[in-house]
Amino acid sequence: METEIINDSVNYTLLIGDEKIALNDKIGSQIKIEYLEQINCIHCGKKTKTSYAQGFCYKCFTTLPQTDRNIVSPELDMAHLGISRDMEWAKKVSLTKHYVYLANTGEIKVGVTRQSQIPTRWIDQGADSAIIIAETPNRHIAGTLEIYLKRFFSDKTKWKNMLSQKNENIDILAEKERAFKLVHPEFKQYFVDNSTVTNLNFPIKEYPEHILQNINIEKSKKYKGVLKGIKGQYLIFESGDVLNIRKHGGFLVNIEL
Repeated sequence: METEIINDSVNYTLLIGDEKIALNDKIGSQIKIEYLEQINCIHCGKKTKTSYAQGFCYKCFTTLPQTDRNIVSPELDMAHLGISRDMEWAKKVSLTKHYVYLANTGEIKVGVTRQSQIPTRWIDQGADSAIIIAETPNRHIAGTLEIYLKRFFSDKTKWKNMLSQKNENIDILAEKERAFKLVHPEFKQYFVDNSTVTNLNFPIKEYPEHILQNINIEKSKKYKGVLKGIKGQYLIFESGDVLNIRKHGGFLVNIEL
């Protein structure tokens, strides 16, 4: 889903082929989704029996720089040593300014992103608020700092908690100060004097009391439900079922609104 922020509120657009659907307008409406039992790689377009890394075929998954292990584990990025699946890509993506941040996704988590992905990264994680705490010259250093801070903060989003409530009772500025005190002295040079908190309001009419299931459209083939909200990359239905759109990248589906 494409996203944009208007006055701190997140607007979602669902891309189905060449068609764009303004999803915020569909909250409160019934949606029918039918899987047409075909997956096409989101990079090369070829059919694939299995989706790797949320939409790639096996060949693209094992050869593209954007599916290399450093995407999930930035501390493993070796572009600063001249090692990459594609150095020209790495110069634009890995060897640029990266930011370490704290985000409120039900609890404080630490993460890494580059400037072009702010605030998209936080939207996709369903963060109610986020703050940049450090700036580094490349992805590797940002990942190494993140690894250190993982001793004190989670680096995972507990998606059920994130989707079940709006999480407001966290002082993210205080958590930034705590991170600075806890970090090893060698990393303090990268911390920034920043008190700007990004707050995000997601289009949710009603939070579910309980998450019943994370829908796997490949297995269920069909799903029908009333859309109650959108957060992160999840559609939230009246029943308490949720659907991770990002997970189903490349799936050929028919949608009735």
